[in-house]
Amino acid sequence: MSVSAQDFTYQNASLNVSGPANANLTAHAEIVSNGSQDFYVRCKIISSTMTPGHQKYFCFGDYCYDTTTTVSPLTTYVRTGDMAVLSAYCIPNGIAGTSTVNYQIYDDGANSDTLALTAVYNFTPVGIAEVNAPKYQLAQASPNPANNLTAISYSYLQGKEARLIFQNLLGSVVKEIKLNSNQNTLIIPVAEFQSGMYIYTLLIDGKPAASKKLVIVHK
Repeated sequence: MSVSAQDFTYQNASLNVSGPANANLTAHAEIVSNGSQDFYVRCKIISSTMTPGHQKYFCFGDYCYDTTTTVSPLTTYVRTGDMAVLSAYCIPNGIAGTSTVNYQIYDDGANSDTLALTAVYNFTPVGIAEVNAPKYQLAQASPNPANNLTAISYSYLQGKEARLIFQNLLGSVVKEIKLNSNQNTLIIPVAEFQSGMYIYTLLIDGKPAASKKLVIVHK
């Protein structure tokens, strides 16, 4: 990790993370303004070394960006003494290995004032017990609470018909996605959802297999 910013720095960082190859990992850091003025800042990916099959995406400030985004299209306003959070995600898709992503936080008005952070993700092979135990998996959405998008990983046995449905607390279905792959991570826009709590359920051959909660907070 290297730091060259004069007016902002980081705190409470967790940038070297490890876990099994069937779970997403998140690196994060709080970006703090310690100068005498407020800033409009952006986040961008300046380079990465990815294990084949791994995917990356990030959230900065109030917004999350999908796997195709390398520079945040929106600026984040950071007041003096305040902070913005970088949450950097890596999706292993069941593949063991190490991926490294280099992020740069910079003042949108003065590109020379930058903060460089390196996120390292170490994914270990999934054990035999983990492989044989579940016939399906439904991961917790991340981020959760979500504002504009969230990612949900799932897996189930091949040859099954599967859907992911989202219901409000009254039980009404507000979104339904037909799953065409038995293992994947979906990046789901949630702008169409009203703020509140939802239940998302993995249906296999029309029967509920697993459910989890998702909170939507629009700012």
